[in-house]
Amino acid sequence: PLTGFVVKVDANGVPDATFGTNGVVLFANAYFHAIGVTDRGRILVAGEKRDAGVTTGIVIALDPSGQFDSSFGAAADGIAALPPGANGESGYLNALLVSADGGAIVGGAYESYGSGMGTDFSLARFGGDGLLDTTFANGGWRNFPLEGDASTGNSITRLLAEADGTIMFVGGYQDATTGSNVVLGRLLANGDSDDTFGDATTPGF
Repeated sequence: PLTGFVVKVDANGVPDATFGTNGVVLFANAYFHAIGVTDRGRILVAGEKRDAGVTTGIVIALDPSGQFDSSFGAAADGIAALPPGANGESGYLNALLVSADGGAIVGGAYESYGSGMGTDFSLARFGGDGLLDTTFANGGWRNFPLEGDASTGNSITRLLAEADGTIMFVGGYQDATTGSNVVLGRLLANGDSDDTFGDATTPGF
């Protein structure tokens, strides 16, 4: 069955037997795409969990020994998830930035318009406790299209934190006219689009 995993190896490339179980942590029904480590050794991994055909964006937190961090997540189980839609909408996370408080800013895609109806760019911030930071992006989680374009397949693939607090992202979008395209965007520290960046017809992109 589908299983996400995190592996730790030593300097010689040998699995570290002190981490997880013989160097491996497994997570059922999941894909993982991005990883980061805080200055205190917390390991944060972003991806998605599949359940009954619906995928939900998740972030898991492990301590330095590879155990799920009980100080992270609403259920104190080391798992933070983006709320699933009421009608089977799916989402996933491709990119992760570690925050100073031990949390993470994550990016990916979400079916904002309904299951199978295309995806928007998706961006969220989890605090060090694994809960959505409601001061970010008007509630902690933002889904948005490419402004001024009837794109049906938007996705963030990489994130970069700038020294001034702004966030750069690179991703893709797809529409019926031009097919698949690359997009670069810049967001303010609060998660809003930076309208001073990009083309005049697509501010922020």
